[in-house]
Amino acid sequence: MATTSNNGWTVPVSTDLVRNGATAIKTLGDSIDASVGKLTYTSFTPTISGTGSGWSLGTGGAASGSYCQIGKTVFLDAQISLGTGPSAGSGAFAIALPSAVLASGAISEWVSVGSYFDNDQNDLYPCVIKISSDKVEFYIQKTVTGTNPKPIVAQAFNDTNKPVVPASGDVFTCSITYRAA
Repeated sequence: MATTSNNGWTVPVSTDLVRNGATAIKTLGDSIDASVGKLTYTSFTPTISGTGSGWSLGTGGAASGSYCQIGKTVFLDAQISLGTGPSAGSGAFAIALPSAVLASGAISEWVSVGSYFDNDQNDLYPCVIKISSDKVEFYIQKTVTGTNPKPIVAQAFNDTNKPVVPASGDVFTCSITYRAA
């Protein structure tokens, strides 16, 4: 028997007896299963972690999320629903990452999977997501004035750059993948 170089899993070699093959394959399968673990999602409640002040979900606002970690790769989904009387703050709308799966300290990436749903108008606004070591920030895609075609830029979703006034029933969502610390 030999072991794999990355994970130290026991594997059969060509000189092993054939009669030991089933045992060796079962041992290898058990080792892989123990290393990868169950591929289940863990629930968490996202909290507002804006870069500025003044953000409020409003009365009855709710936040839910889940994540799954495979090795250093984290898959995270979050949904933040605004309640009655929400307010946009001065800094970018952001939610804290779960403390168990903070992002790599060297990370500060832009990922383009997120949205803001305006319930009153039934409009969906795409958001660009920025991941840092401890939070996920939402930026709107905004066309700026200039020569045609006008460029599209990402601007912090905040009191200055909100596409609409946040209201009851509006929802922020994201589905991201990042490298854990």
